[in-house]
Amino acid sequence: MRSLLFVVAFSLLLLGLTGCPSDPAPPPSPVAGETPSAPPELPPYVADATGSWSCPMHSEVRAAQKSRCPECNMFLVEDE
Repeated sequence: MRSLLFVVAFSLLLLGLTGCPSDPAPPPSPVAGETPSAPPELPPYVADATGSWSCPMHSEVRAAQKSRCPECNMFLVEDE
């Protein structure tokens, strides 16, 4: 009975040690010939009371072109 318990415990230990890799898988490489590029940057926030873009959360934040709100980082939406 003790030897059976020892064999079962040893088997579970071996399965536990070999079942999971110690290092995570590397990220996928880009397609051959392509170079990863950063997303295009939006124009900086411009305080403009006559702008046609505003933040949905902060109505006082306005800009003349599409950008991000400096307070919450949301995209500005076009005024109607």
